[in-house]
Amino acid sequence: KPVSSAAWIERLVSSQAYKDQKEFVRRHAPDDEIIRRCLEALDLQGGIMTPAAFSKAAYVPAGRLDGLIARIQRLLNVDGYEILTFSRNENRIELNVQKLKRQFDLE
Repeated sequence: KPVSSAAWIERLVSSQAYKDQKEFVRRHAPDDEIIRRCLEALDLQGGIMTPAAFSKAAYVPAGRLDGLIARIQRLLNVDGYEILTFSRNENRIELNVQKLKRQFDLE
């Protein structure tokens, strides 16, 4: 049941920078379908969600959330840029779409 993806998400997963980064993190890289779902969930909420809301929206079991977020961070947080942040203390997952677009040349 594909939901209509934000155009930038499609541009991201088909970009060379993303493919290079995926190659770089290799077996740690989550499936593109999962990446799409996660980015879409965050994008629809303006980039900020609680872990519980994110788990539900992206269909990620709560027990797998920390590991998945860590793997997505490895893929998206290129050169130490905080594109995707996750704070248990603040109970929030945050996606900086502007930084992501800059980092992956999607502007």
